[in-house]
Amino acid sequence: MPPKLALLEFKFEDFEGLPSERGQSTWSEELTDPHGNAWKLLLYPCGDRREDEGWVSIYLCNSGENDVCAKYSFIMRNASGEVHTESNREKATKLFKAGGDGRGRGKWIKRSEILDEKNNILLDGALVVDVHLQIKEPSSLHKPPSSLSIKMLQLLENMDNADVSFTVENNLVTAHKLILSVNAPVLFDFCGENNDGSPITIKDTTTEIFHIVLRYVYGEEIPKSATILNKGKDIISAADRFGIVGLKLAVEAILVESLVLRINTVADWLPLSESK
Repeated sequence: MPPKLALLEFKFEDFEGLPSERGQSTWSEELTDPHGNAWKLLLYPCGDRREDEGWVSIYLCNSGENDVCAKYSFIMRNASGEVHTESNREKATKLFKAGGDGRGRGKWIKRSEILDEKNNILLDGALVVDVHLQIKEPSSLHKPPSSLSIKMLQLLENMDNADVSFTVENNLVTAHKLILSVNAPVLFDFCGENNDGSPITIKDTTTEIFHIVLRYVYGEEIPKSATILNKGKDIISAADRFGIVGLKLAVEAILVESLVLRINTVADWLPLSESK
């Protein structure tokens, strides 16, 4: 069973006025994720331990009644909505005991970096922290990727047998016409534009996004959630352009479930949805 996703937005008003001595802390308000779990952030504006002095320490705490197994990461954006800092802790699933100690970072970001006006981090004086969660059902079992998907992705990475190539941002990307003809017919149509075998130039996307598209075409690989949160618009745009409907729907579903399409971001997404 795939993990349940959630994105919680915590806000600490008047960050500059919060306790500014090491060891002093403040709690966020309690937020409930879409799956019924309650969470709070414990913030030390000037560090938790002696070695953390001058840093902001941050810990995610399960304030609900049930234990939760989850991967998590802290995301700080500037006032323009761009990611300034992301502490990716999603490599291992952690147990959050109900009412237990939090998990997080003693040295998350320098306090001075937050207060520096040129970084434009504070929003009307408030520090906003996004917490991304991948919640795992306690009874769910790990299901390894299918051997076929693994072998297909290995085929993509093997340039020796490739019979078509693309140029994206001056980088050469190779593929196989047979795979494209079956799994990405719209992208396969691009191959007919160059009958002389020269690389086909792909514009209006990046090498990273084009690789994401191809990895889905070959192995139905969904990008990591952190990548989707940061580059979801670009992935959806490329998937739509090349006719990769499954990838587009998967990314849209993750963004919706992660609450990225919130009220304050709907206006940014409307032009994209209306053009597809």
